[in-house]
Amino acid sequence: MIIREWTSEYRTLVDHIASALGTDHCTGVPDFYSDACDEHDVHSRTHRTIDGDWLTKRQAAMIFKERIQTMSWFGRFSPMAQWRYWAVMWAKTYWQHSTRELFDAWQIVVLEREWHP
Repeated sequence: MIIREWTSEYRTLVDHIASALGTDHCTGVPDFYSDACDEHDVHSRTHRTIDGDWLTKRQAAMIFKERIQTMSWFGRFSPMAQWRYWAVMWAKTYWQHSTRELFDAWQIVVLEREWHP
């Protein structure tokens, strides 16, 4: 899976959508990569990318890992990227939602994308 380039426009869009969804950045850990955490929260709460493509839990976790690797000084060898990947794969996350909750969350994403193209 190819992840979207992290441009300032994309970061702003992720920030607005994450705020609208009420994310808490990096749950229970330091906010070293809060932008990546926000993007992962959007993926977890909607089961979609910002562009609307459906995601599995594993795909969302891989995007999260790759995003941290690109932000880290260690790159692909970032221990934090691997640790957080395993944490989101095996810890309790927001992945289990009702159909109504997913629809409501996705409506927020659509509205935010219209306001902040």
